[in-house]
Amino acid sequence: QDTFRSFEVLTKAKVASELQLVGLVREYWPELFLDKEAFKKTDTPALLKLLASYPTPETVAEAGLAKVAHAMYASAPVGGKRRERAARMVKQARKLAPVAKTSAAKGVLIQALARNLIGQIQTLKELEGQMDAQLREHVFGRWLLAQEGIGVRTAAGFMAEAGDLNRFQ
Repeated sequence: QDTFRSFEVLTKAKVASELQLVGLVREYWPELFLDKEAFKKTDTPALLKLLASYPTPETVAEAGLAKVAHAMYASAPVGGKRRERAARMVKQARKLAPVAKTSAAKGVLIQALARNLIGQIQTLKELEGQMDAQLREHVFGRWLLAQEGIGVRTAAGFMAEAGDLNRFQ
């Protein structure tokens, strides 16, 4: 129950952080979210890594293609589509940088929110792993997971709401 409740609380916090980040970025760089091929969701790892390293059009333009590509895809080879996406970000940033005039304070806030979201996503993955392990230790949890269409989150939520199922024996 505690793990699921923690997962629930952190999920709500992640959504709030994501909305705050998107709101700030849309103020000065709305084109960033128009590139649906690059960023299908606002919590895309490449987008968060980009904003965590280079939070404004000015910093992206100054960094250049090699640094931006590395920031976005540090753990994967940068070629083909990934390189094209990074190149589009730099090209777009270079157009916007002279007129964006993003304050340093906003850049710091965006950077902090992006880093926070990266941490929240990692913690959510860890909690989901814990929920899965806990469910597999319980007879009813294993049964729930074996049902088609029921995943870890649904099973954990059900078990958290139901409480001690031994009371029904």
